[in-house]
Amino acid sequence: MLAGFRRERSERGKPRVSVMSATVEISVDDELMERAVSRAAELGLTPVEYVRRLLRDDLAACERPSGLAEDSSPFDISEMFDLVTDGPETDIAKDKDKLIGEAVWEEY
Repeated sequence: MLAGFRRERSERGKPRVSVMSATVEISVDDELMERAVSRAAELGLTPVEYVRRLLRDDLAACERPSGLAEDSSPFDISEMFDLVTDGPETDIAKDKDKLIGEAVWEEY
């Protein structure tokens, strides 16, 4: 059995696996706790859910695709497809015939 998992039986007797959660106690100063409770209320969350989201989001931000060096920046997809941001916006789905025609006309 994997650590952190518990095997149970459902009401119908079929096996059910549930993830066990850990209870963590942390000490924070009064001002920080007041700010956290206030921010959680602004977001419509309990303080506990607010801390869970902070942990989840921070850890997700730290994850990198495999193969990237620790100090490397994320890959810019625009480099792969030669995307540009200068010039007028285009809607290739709507204007493809016009855009292809203009490109062919310029070439020949």
